[in-house]
Amino acid sequence: ERAPAPPDLPPPTALQQYSITAPVGGQISAVDAAEGEVVEPSKSLVTLVDLRRVWVEARVPERDLAAARGAPNARISTVTYPGPFSGRFVSVSPTLDPETRTAAVFFEVNNTGGRLLEGMSAEVKI
Repeated sequence: ERAPAPPDLPPPTALQQYSITAPVGGQISAVDAAEGEVVEPSKSLVTLVDLRRVWVEARVPERDLAAARGAPNARISTVTYPGPFSGRFVSVSPTLDPETRTAAVFFEVNNTGGRLLEGMSAEVKI
């Protein structure tokens, strides 16, 4: 879906105040500006996230990557919500961590209840 075109604003001649509506829905996860702050057009004001579907990253040892790649889904649980949640395989990172000999394997999880949060730790069974 294409974002709407930015509104036509008059050229700045003095300090002006505008209301801005986000072109997409979501929840605010970070605020990068303060009320009354003068900002440049390129400044990020807020970060929006859509948590209806999230990606869970599992660090998988090199020896288990073939099995992880072939798995149609995974069972995912957290300390807060033992679940399990069902995750659909998405991809394997193209790089291997040389120190841990693991690669990131990503699973997509339906999170319509909003229980899984950005940065939350999880256990993934493949």
